Amino acid sequence: MWRENKREKRKWIDHSNGIALLSMREDPRDAGRAILNACWKEQIGEPELPFICASMAAEVVKNTRQFTDKERRVMWSVIEKLLRHEEREAEILWDERMLLSYLRIRKVL
Repeated sequence: MWRENKREKRKWIDHSNGIALLSMREDPRDAGRAILNACWKEQIGEPELPFICASMAAEVVKNTRQFTDKERRVMWSVIEKLLRHEEREAEILWDERMLLSYLRIRKVL
């Protein structure tokens, strides 16, 4: 899992740096909104970029702007919407696979 995370980070580093550059704002809430809008423009349907890209961009913005912990939490509260969406989608896929496996075991399929 750790290696996979490292590969994902390498894959999205260029995108996240570009998003971070475009999302430098004084207000952490505005920075979070800019990151979210760059990764998931209409916030309907599937996001254009995954949460790992948004989290890496948020980390760059936090370090560059030297946000406090409170400001960091405000920024993260905005981009967490993308994480929640990915969690819901993963749970739906998990349920579908488990149901399919159960039906195969019971020889229904």
